[in-house]
This record gives sequence, C-alpha cells and structure tokens, in this order.
Amino acid sequence: SEAAMAISKVLMEQGKKEESLKVVSGITDNYDKSMAYIEISKVLMEQGKKDKSEEAIEESLKMASHITSVFTKASVYAEISKVLMEQGKKEESQQVMKESLKLASEIKNDLNKSEAYSEISKILMYQRNEKKSLKLASKITVDSIKVWTYKDISKILMEQEKKEESLKVASEITNEIDKSQAYIEISNVLMDQEKK
Repeated sequence: SEAAMAISKVLMEQGKKEESLKVVSGITDNYDKSMAYIEISKVLMEQGKKDKSEEAIEESLKMASHITSVFTKASVYAEISKVLMEQGKKEESQQVMKESLKLASEIKNDLNKSEAYSEISKILMYQRNEKKSLKLASKITVDSIKVWTYKDISKILMEQEKKEESLKVASEITNEIDKSQAYIEISNVLMDQEKK
C-alpha cells in the first residue's frame, strides 16, 4: 500500500533499515513492493550505501517481474532502469530499458501506450539517450500526452545545457498556448542556470 511504501522510505531515511525492510516484507502487491524497493534503493544511494542500494534494486526487479499488467510492468522497469543508471550500472540499465520498451510496444490501449512511451522517453532523455527518446516521443498518438512529453523533454534538455536541442523540441509543439508554456519553463531553467 501507499502508506507502507511511505513508512518504509522514512524509516530507511532515519537509518532504521531492519524496520524499513520489515514494513516492505508485509506489502503483498508486487507493484507496491517493487516501488518501495526503488525508493529504498534511492535513499541508500544518497546515504552512500552502494552495495545495499544495489541489493534493493535487485529485489525491486524481482518483484517487478511478477507484475501482470503490461503497462504497469513497463513503467516500473523504466524506473528501475533509471536507478540502475544512477548506480553506474549502464549495461544492466540498458537491458531493463530494452525490456520496458518491448513491453510498452505490446500495450494495445492507445492512452496507456502513449503514457508508457511518455514516461520512458523522459527517462531516456535523463539518461542522455536523446535520439531514442525523441524517436519514442514521436510515436505517442494521444496529442495531449505528446505535448506534455515534448514540454518535459525540452525542459530536461535545457537542464542538460543543450539549448538548441531544447528550443527545437519546444518548437515542434503545435498548440500555441502549450508552446509558450514550454518556452516559459525553458527560460526559467536558463535563469536558474545563470544564478549558479
């Protein structure tokens, strides 16, 4: 459950590892359990406990493999891929991402497929895999999701100090209101970068 996930994360942040893992072991839903292990893994990374963080993400992967919903499994795999990349496990991260993409391509419902492609394309952009990210974003069939994805991707690119690419992605947004919002977000990132 959401509550158990939150409690386990807080306990881990407080350094109460055993209590945290005990709470997680009581979670019965594979998705919730997998997400809890992802959060624990992130906390352990922040605490400099790389080995324990890697163990937690392996547990998350194990739980995720039992998820029956293709959409949910694709999303969780994308999140795990992101954490693996942060841990410096590039090859494993790419393998999990490949599985996430394969699952997402099998989703029949256009809305769910578009949402999965959106999440995955943003994670790919965070991982600096620009070409794959943009290719996937272009396959999104639900217009509103495509717009939000392009806005987020243009912002991520600007955060990575890729100004030209960021502006190019934003310029592809067809709705003028959304396009101007994207430009506002990009300019905010630019202003923040200049303050540093």
